[in-house]
Amino acid sequence: MAHIEAQPRIPTYGLNLKTYKKFHLRNETPYTPSLPTFYGLRQALRELEADGLQTRWQMHAQAAMDARVAVKEFGFDLFAEPGFESETITAFLPEGAMVEPIKKAMAVAGVQIAGGQGKWKGKMLRIATIGPEETRNISVCTAALRNAVQNLKVQPEVVVA
Repeated sequence: MAHIEAQPRIPTYGLNLKTYKKFHLRNETPYTPSLPTFYGLRQALRELEADGLQTRWQMHAQAAMDARVAVKEFGFDLFAEPGFESETITAFLPEGAMVEPIKKAMAVAGVQIAGGQGKWKGKMLRIATIGPEETRNISVCTAALRNAVQNLKVQPEVVVA
């Protein structure tokens, strides 16, 4: 907190920690809080406590591994170098011309997949691998990806391990 106190001017309004500290000492909030956000956070923390932190971490690690295995089975390259993979998102690189058709085909199947941003827009797809039901969600997502790849007649080179 000393680092924050030493700042002559905080360049943000909504997350000014000096202001929050001042109001916290009075057991108040500086701005009207989003009550649904607090209720959602409370429920998420209850679920996390019920599952246990280690169990939740293991679940995310398994979901990420399942997503990476599926993506590799389809012959797509992973964005992350080996050893630097995330357990919260799996990014992969289909041929650029196939990014939007894959996203659209998956959306028709009821599955949302994120594209790349910035210089990676139109070049990358991303699968979220974090959430309370990710094992089931990854199965649904990879099945939709498999169908999209097959229906679009994308013929990536299959990598045999």
